Amino acid sequence: MNARQIIGIEPQLFIQVIAGAAEIEAPIRGYAKESWDYLREFHPQMAYFVGGDFDAEQGVPVIGIWEKEERQHTPVMRKLYQQLTGEKLQPKPNAVAGYQPGANSADAVYQHLCSRISTEWSAIAVYLWLMAHSTGELQLAIAQLLQDEINHLAKFWGFSRWAFGSSAIEHLKASMGDIVGLVKHHKRDRTNGDEILSIAQLASQLPRAVELGFAFARVMVRIHTWDAELSQSFLKHLFGPALSGAKQ
Repeated sequence: MNARQIIGIEPQLFIQVIAGAAEIEAPIRGYAKESWDYLREFHPQMAYFVGGDFDAEQGVPVIGIWEKEERQHTPVMRKLYQQLTGEKLQPKPNAVAGYQPGANSADAVYQHLCSRISTEWSAIAVYLWLMAHSTGELQLAIAQLLQDEINHLAKFWGFSRWAFGSSAIEHLKASMGDIVGLVKHHKRDRTNGDEILSIAQLASQLPRAVELGFAFARVMVRIHTWDAELSQSFLKHLFGPALSGAKQ
């Protein structure tokens, strides 16, 4: 695996995106705890899937499936970075907002799920874009991460549809707002955030922005198609009877 497997794009930009992705993926324990706090009373089984079982000392005696899969991503990205540059990456972990309880607990859960959906949506689009500009072993390594993100997006999306009954359009609107917030956050928080975002704004990089926008759109077209096939009876089979406390 080497930089010659990067195709159709400046290797430096590709490597910067890899570094940024590693930093965003890094604090997976914090992400898992955040979701667990939102979901533990709302739906204990989903909380267990995401974050396992946190004890009173904030430890994790049992790791959730979601966390177990996601925690593999940063090491993969660090390895890719080292093989592409010959240098070790020391990622600056992303800041995690943590549990922010609101007056309406169901609304807080809904907003958190939309945030998770936007994060998974963004990861899928970026990984697809990276795969389009790579080949060989490099592309295969990114494809393994992509499979996890697709699986996780489907689960969060389906769970939110079951719990809140929101239309796909409502989900898209809420998630788009979160994505705008993510861009601002990562510009401030990422080691190379300014460089990546400023490069994307250059006229010479406009085709890259169009490519990434196309990837975002194609992911949601596919999700929208899949969403139309979801039935309440199937969601009930997966997650149980509808919750009376959730907004519909």
